[in-house]
Amino acid sequence: MTLLIASISLLVAHVFQTVVDLQVKQGTVLKNGTETFEAWEDPPPPVYMQFYFFNVSNPLEVLQGATPLVEEIGPYTYREYRPRVHVQFLDNGTKVSALNPKTYVFEPEKSVGDPEVDLIRTINIPAVTAMEWTRSTPLQFATEVLLLLYQESLFTVHSVHELLWGYRDRLLSTIHVLHPEIDPVFGLFSKVTARPRLLLPPLATAGTAGGGTAGGDSSSCLCSLQ
Repeated sequence: MTLLIASISLLVAHVFQTVVDLQVKQGTVLKNGTETFEAWEDPPPPVYMQFYFFNVSNPLEVLQGATPLVEEIGPYTYREYRPRVHVQFLDNGTKVSALNPKTYVFEPEKSVGDPEVDLIRTINIPAVTAMEWTRSTPLQFATEVLLLLYQESLFTVHSVHELLWGYRDRLLSTIHVLHPEIDPVFGLFSKVTARPRLLLPPLATAGTAGGGTAGGDSSSCLCSLQ
């Protein structure tokens, strides 16, 4: 009798586990109209990107050898959206393809100021990069002449918006004529996002936390459905 009860218990447990596994599998399949598909297509938890900048307050002294004095300014907060669009089911519903654009929406309530207005004095990254790139090359003299002609300095002043999402740099634009692979637009996030779409009248560090739209780019995915 004990053996019979044990056998029945094992059988029930096996059947129960099979049913549970089947329900879990069905619940995680990307099928149009299901909660799983909706959560995959438009992830619900909000994601925020927070940017902090370091403003150099003694640029002239730094050029003479002094230690830079910097002031941290931030955060400038953007909410990130990553919906999947142009969803297509392939191979009889066993695969799905989609584009995954990223859009950043400015959150003024979670920010210290207006990214279009607030100015930051920071390292002139395009100029420093150009000098390093042409050092000990035939282009070094030409680069130095351009730096003098454009009155480029070790430091530059731009708005938060420009530093994040991009601005057209004169030096890079000139180099672009000779080297088309050099992008004339510089921005810390210019390659991550498209041109911003602000809904309201941005050297930075960024953190992820839990609007006007700042921009977006697209990536594609192809998933197999089991």
